[in-house]
This record gives sequence, C-alpha cells and structure tokens, in this order.
Amino acid sequence: MNKKRGYVLLWRSMQDSEIWDSDDPFDMRSAWIDLIMMAAHKDTSFIMGKTRITILRGQIYTSVRKLAARWRWGKDKTLRFLRLLEDMEMIRRDATVNRTLLTLINYGVLQDPRDSDKDSNEDSNKDTNEDSTAPHTKNVRKNVRKNVRNNNTGEGANRNYEE
Repeated sequence: MNKKRGYVLLWRSMQDSEIWDSDDPFDMRSAWIDLIMMAAHKDTSFIMGKTRITILRGQIYTSVRKLAARWRWGKDKTLRFLRLLEDMEMIRRDATVNRTLLTLINYGVLQDPRDSDKDSNEDSNKDTNEDSTAPHTKNVRKNVRKNVRNNNTGEGANRNYEE
C-alpha cells in the first residue's frame, strides 16, 4: 500500500443511499469497501442468543451466507472472494459452521493516518471516539459535511452522507 497517496473518508451512512442499495450485484471493489464500512470502528460487544460477543476494532462478525445475500452473490463466489483477500493478506478469517469473524489487516492504516505504521488491532484498546481524533481530521470531517451540503441539490440530497 502506497501511504503517500493519502486517504479518503467514507461515511457509513453512505450505505443508506439509493445508489448503494441497488439491486445490482456488488463487484469486488464494492465488496471490499463494504467490508471496510462494516468493520467495527471501536471495540464493541453485543448479545447473540445467550452469548456475549466481543469484537475488536477492524473486525466483522458475520457469515458467508449473510455476505452473499448482502452482495447478491452466491455462497461459493463469496467464499472465493474472502479466500482471495486472505491470500492477498488483506483479511484474516476465523470461520465456524455458524459464523465468520473477519479481521481487516491494517484497518488502522485504512481509517486513521496516525496508525499508518500499526497493524489493524495493535492499538485496539486505544480510545477511538471523536474527542481523540486528530485536529486536522476533525477539520476534514467538518469540511466534508460543509461541501456535501453546498454541492448537493434537491430534496434530502445531503441526508445520505452525514453522520
């Protein structure tokens, strides 16, 4: 990954757009971006059945079946894609019959320039709330919101891109 090329911010709310919710199947690029947006942005816990599940920053708790339905792919194509990402060392996959735990390798690099030399979960206990965000990142977010409001026209045009 060439770090000198910089990064872009993607708001998870972008997934609420009619464009994202199209009936067309995803391509590999869209599926990869979807995984990045699905990943936990901080350590989190939830209850599934009678079990408490904890996932770390940069992880996704899902199943191949759920991803296949989400991307409008077959299970085999979805599994081949996940294996390709593993081979490319973009994810680690821990799978059982009922669930798949994906860890995005270098999630920190993808989501926070301050983490450019760290692995995805190396600093998972670090506070990742907005108060700890670097000042330049806060300004970027503010400017993105402002530009989206100024550049979009039409009823409800900016509602899909604001957090």
